[in-house]
Amino acid sequence: MSEEEFSPIRPKSVPLSHVDTPSDAEPQRAPRKPLPWLQIGAAVLVIALLAAVFFVVPDFIEPPVVTTYDAAPPTPSDTEQAAEPSGTAAEEEALPPFQALLREQTREKAQAELARFVELQMQLEETMQVGRWGQPELDQAKSLATEGDEQFVAEAFDASLASYKAASDTLAALITTGTDILANALANGQQALDDRDQALAQANFEQALTIDPENKEAQAGLARANLLPQVVDLMREAKNHELAGDYRAALETYEQVQVLDSKTYGLTAAMAVARSGVSDMRFREHLSDGFKAMDAERFEAARSSFDAALKIKPGDPVALGGLEQVAERKDLATIRNLRASAEGFEAAEEWRRAVEDYDQVLALDGNIQFAKTGKSRSLAQERASIT
Repeated sequence: MSEEEFSPIRPKSVPLSHVDTPSDAEPQRAPRKPLPWLQIGAAVLVIALLAAVFFVVPDFIEPPVVTTYDAAPPTPSDTEQAAEPSGTAAEEEALPPFQALLREQTREKAQAELARFVELQMQLEETMQVGRWGQPELDQAKSLATEGDEQFVAEAFDASLASYKAASDTLAALITTGTDILANALANGQQALDDRDQALAQANFEQALTIDPENKEAQAGLARANLLPQVVDLMREAKNHELAGDYRAALETYEQVQVLDSKTYGLTAAMAVARSGVSDMRFREHLSDGFKAMDAERFEAARSSFDAALKIKPGDPVALGGLEQVAERKDLATIRNLRASAEGFEAAEEWRRAVEDYDQVLALDGNIQFAKTGKSRSLAQERASIT
């Protein structure tokens, strides 16, 4: 003990009564602080609870039964999952590693299937205008996706994956249906154009544009359908010209149709017939001009006309015969003219010039008798005049 703990000794006064009265001279000690009983009691209670958790509670809880699978654990039915939702953090921690891995994989697959659903939905709504032709099926798919959302939130990932997949498959089938409708509408519209059925063509191309507003084929088809009345009138007019044999007018009318709609069914064949008719007309005109020129003894013009006819129809016997006649008639005219000239020279006693004309005739045909006789006569007269 230190010296500070002792107080000095002083004489004590003895009271006269039996009442214990403290002496004023004795020093008073400071009162002691009370112990923190509340804190100590709380600590004891916490320790008791912890002991109960570790030593008493385990005796009343059955340990979880761990089942192993060769591949994947069986998937609980949707009813069981709805009745007993699993997947809380505590339960997930309690799952064996393999089951926990499968659970996480299923969750990721559900998320991937949801992403697929969203992509298909955007395609249908933004590019295929599904609301105009497939709204009931779209609503059904959205309902399945909503169910998948609820199951995903409840961490029933197997059921959520199935719902998302059903929703995505519904949209995929809807896209296939829309694609088929579009293809059929385009094909039917084209057939209606070929059949000159304006109302049916317009209806089909408008249906195609309902699914795909930017479809170039449908836009062009609708524009062609709007021109059908004009096309029909012109085609009828051209046919009437053909029946009348006026192929030039028919061809000109077909060319007007070509400007309006070059894809008009049957136009190419009709124009080919008209062109052939025009060629026949030109051929006949060349033959006619050739024979007229030949009759007028315009032999060069006749020859040119028959040559033009042969360019249209090479080897045509009529045109070839015309050329032969031109040659014959030209020679005959030449012979006739030379004979007249030679006889004129004989009358003028110009024997040498008469002989020259007869020689030209014999050059064309050495068997012409008047030329032989005239030449002999003129030579004799020429010799006689010299002597």
